[in-house]
Amino acid sequence: MWEIFCKMIKSNPRQYILYLDESGSSDKHDIPLKNGQTSCFTIAGFVLLASRWKTFNRQYLKLKTQYFKKEIDNSSKNKDIWEIKGTALLSPRSATSSRNEKFVKSVFKLITKHQGVIVGKTFIKSHQNPMPNTKMCSSSIQHIARKYNKYLEDHGGNGIIMMDSRSAHQQKGKGADYTIAKDYMKYIFANETGKTLKQIIEAPLFAGSSVVAGIQVADI
Repeated sequence: MWEIFCKMIKSNPRQYILYLDESGSSDKHDIPLKNGQTSCFTIAGFVLLASRWKTFNRQYLKLKTQYFKKEIDNSSKNKDIWEIKGTALLSPRSATSSRNEKFVKSVFKLITKHQGVIVGKTFIKSHQNPMPNTKMCSSSIQHIARKYNKYLEDHGGNGIIMMDSRSAHQQKGKGADYTIAKDYMKYIFANETGKTLKQIIEAPLFAGSSVVAGIQVADI
């Protein structure tokens, strides 16, 4: 399907990619919160014009190398797949890091430079009986898809959704990726509101964040 989408980009330049990743936790939490707990679960990311993805990728790589060269050089991974996670950048223990702050601001400036649009959905969880993880993911994606579809309509384009894979090791037909994709397809074909989402192409695609710069950025 990716090859088909690339051909579509050439025939119609108004093609978009929505990169998404999750943050927070679907686990129970205490009140007041204990260390390491969170009352929120979020799926967020950004929309990028597909024709810009290669340039965006290289410019994000340049930022990583500029701010984290030492860590990359000391890693066994090459600079393309080396990641700096949002939890490492924005956790309380990193609150005083001016380097992290400058890097995050530079990433947001990069998104703005490429006319990207940030999107997201946050759940405030029940502390005693939170919704299961895949249900929160599916509900969030459906909410975001409605906003994304409206954006695509307004800009005369079509788009895909690309998310961080969490079950690449699972057998075919199992795992969170499969459940989320199945729920999404049921939504767009069986739900009256979902049926109106005409601009989004196919089910969400899942890829490892280490190989997709857009997903790395969505994690931030």
